[in-house]
Amino acid sequence: MPKPSKLAIAAFVAALMLVSASASATRLSLDDQDFAVQWDPFITYFNDEVFGLACSASAAGRFHEAVLQKVAQGLVGSITEAAGSIGGCRTLLSVLAESLPWHMTYESFTGTLPAIGSVAFLLIGASFVTGTGGGFTCLARSTSTEPIRLIATIGAGGVITELRLDETRTIDPIDLPGSGACDVYNYVRFGGGGSVEDGTGGQLRLTLI
Repeated sequence: MPKPSKLAIAAFVAALMLVSASASATRLSLDDQDFAVQWDPFITYFNDEVFGLACSASAAGRFHEAVLQKVAQGLVGSITEAAGSIGGCRTLLSVLAESLPWHMTYESFTGTLPAIGSVAFLLIGASFVTGTGGGFTCLARSTSTEPIRLIATIGAGGVITELRLDETRTIDPIDLPGSGACDVYNYVRFGGGGSVEDGTGGQLRLTLI
């Protein structure tokens, strides 16, 4: 029986190491639990109509642990502060402060283990008053069945280079007193890419362990 070549042995060992790394990489590690996000622009869609290309929004929060379990729908953090732009854009976007804190749950990741390209979180409880300002105003509230989806893009060294609002996710708008126009629209969507900082204003890193 011929002996396996050194190249074949090396390939086999590399494959075993990859399988081992993939099997053990069940957690995500953060180098800081505090974070802040700035979306500019923060885009609002009513059905497929786009409003508020010049609007902006900001948020700050904290992950509950420095090590996160990759468990779908598992609670991983919260947003405790948020603000939207009211003037200077075509869309009214204000945050209902009484709805804070908003809950963040883990959803999924993309990439080939042991490397990851992005991590998705779901935002539940976020409440905005949005509309065209002088035209109509609606309440948009994310729930467990209609969450806002946040996609963290992971760059070299695990740096979160962007936190993007998944504009494919929809929320049913609710009429506010005196408006009566939200029923015209079947859904509201939010989009836009946000810059992310850690609690000290530096880069935030998220890696597999």
